[in-house]
Amino acid sequence: MKFLKWLDNFWYHHKWKTIISLFLIVVLTVCIAQLVEKEDYDACVMYVGAATNGIPKSIEARLEELMGGEKYNVNFSRLTYDPDNNLASEANVTAQKQLANMIVMPYYIYIMDKEVYELYKNSGVFVPLSDIYGEDLPEFANDDFSLIYSETEFAKTHTDDDALPEGAVIALKVKPYSWSKKAAAKEEAKYSVHEELFKKIAWQ
Repeated sequence: MKFLKWLDNFWYHHKWKTIISLFLIVVLTVCIAQLVEKEDYDACVMYVGAATNGIPKSIEARLEELMGGEKYNVNFSRLTYDPDNNLASEANVTAQKQLANMIVMPYYIYIMDKEVYELYKNSGVFVPLSDIYGEDLPEFANDDFSLIYSETEFAKTHTDDDALPEGAVIALKVKPYSWSKKAAAKEEAKYSVHEELFKKIAWQ
């Protein structure tokens, strides 16, 4: 009985402190669990366009094969494009907001519908092909920053990717600015992996 009386007294004086503490513990536990379960991808590729429902997710496995086998882990994501210059994932965002997202998101290789690419081609977000290939640019270059995806060796050898609209292009994103040397070195390593994958997609 003394314990119940003590518990009742404790609850009366510390009810909200206890509730808030328990809530924070639950939130912290969930966050830690999500961080532990979060996959560390070797490469991240994003398709942005209108045909997201028709593009097979199995493209991830083929990209992993292209990188060298099962030891590599590729994330292939899709973002739906709305003809009103909106892009949508769970909710519509403006093209300007998506540009800001592109700069900080982990995706370095973008396959985009031509209409979407036109919105961003002069934004400075993509690497010039000359920085990747020097003066020997592929004949199927779309412009100074992108290749015609359907003309890449990867697209030609994977016919079930033909759900991609005619004229879709592929481009490599520039490295985001990093405040510290450690972060800059990490981004440089990520960029190098994606640059190599970009070349393999083009030529294999």
